[in-house]
Amino acid sequence: MIKVKLPLDGTNVLDLTRLLPGPYLTMLLGDYGADVLKIEDPIVGDYVRWRPPYIKNKNKTKKINALFTYLNRNKKSLTLNLKKKEGLKIFYRLVETADIIVESFRPIVKEKLKIDYETVKEINPTIIYVSLTGFGQNGPLKKVAGHDLNYISLTGILGLTGKKDEVSSIPGTQIGDIGVGGYMGFGSVLLALLAKEKYNIGQFIDLSIYDGLLSWLPLAFSSYFLDGEVPHKEERRLNGLLPWYNVYKTKDGKEITLAALEFKFWKNFCKLIDRKDLIKKHEADPEKYSEIKETLSNIFTQKTRDQWVELVRGIDCCLAPVLLIDEVMEHPHFKERKPTIKYNHKLVGTVRQIGFSFNLSNTPGKLRLGAPSYGEHNIEILKSLGYNSDQIEYFMKEKIIGSKRK
Repeated sequence: MIKVKLPLDGTNVLDLTRLLPGPYLTMLLGDYGADVLKIEDPIVGDYVRWRPPYIKNKNKTKKINALFTYLNRNKKSLTLNLKKKEGLKIFYRLVETADIIVESFRPIVKEKLKIDYETVKEINPTIIYVSLTGFGQNGPLKKVAGHDLNYISLTGILGLTGKKDEVSSIPGTQIGDIGVGGYMGFGSVLLALLAKEKYNIGQFIDLSIYDGLLSWLPLAFSSYFLDGEVPHKEERRLNGLLPWYNVYKTKDGKEITLAALEFKFWKNFCKLIDRKDLIKKHEADPEKYSEIKETLSNIFTQKTRDQWVELVRGIDCCLAPVLLIDEVMEHPHFKERKPTIKYNHKLVGTVRQIGFSFNLSNTPGKLRLGAPSYGEHNIEILKSLGYNSDQIEYFMKEKIIGSKRK
């Protein structure tokens, strides 16, 4: 491996976000070399800090939220009161040398705080300003609060998820927060950085989780635009209609997935279970699908989940077990891929978490800093801006910056 710096080395990020989507985006930036400064208000900070579940040290005198350690690795923390004039001045000093700002305020809030794009680009014209919101900067929902469940419901994803004639099923992870706020946000920042490198320009990124989720429905929208037919649960090929692309219960009450979309996989499966009579069913009229599903349901209940896994070993038929997290971590593929990292956190000792998303051969992600304590880097950051000890003491006294919350 060639010895080079991380791809985002030297990129300065001001992170004004909290909870899940924004911190996930800035975590990705930090994982690949960006210097991320998490700016928190000096009263509460990021709410996730103070909620269980906690990782505790051996004698249980110190603790930190488990999710916070994951989302905020490779970051420093500055507690700063942006509602005070002196706090705003400090922020503007930071803007001068920043490359990226990521915030998740509703539009009117950042204008009141005087940290909006129009204001900061006067200080730094090439700044990349990411405004991460649920519904974007315009439209009737721009001032409306929301969470992941609201976003997937308003974009049609939830309405396609679950069993027909049953209440929609909440997905097991936060699709919009992580998929759009995290990964699509990461991609948009990289594009803006590339444009900055080529043309020496900054820009405003209107990162709307709503907009991003709409782009996750190419099958539903392409069909609707074609014939105007509204898709519903279990009425499309990939949302439960097909018998050979579905989830089934096994003898032990666990579940198995069959995804034999291609005829060759279906043929292999039918031969394996000694049901060659089912092979031609792959071309059956959709009216027969319920009957085929019932047949498959009866077949799958004849063996346990793990017996099915053993039976298909080495056979190409796209069958896989539905695993819980503990089973995921014991799976041979998980162990071989080694997707976790483990490090010693200064407060609580050993921390284990899922590692870096992108496996780059020469510039892989790196753990450089554990998640910061509340305001841990206040003095370091202020001194780097040229403030002396007396000024810093004044800032603390006037609650412009905050000391650690106990």
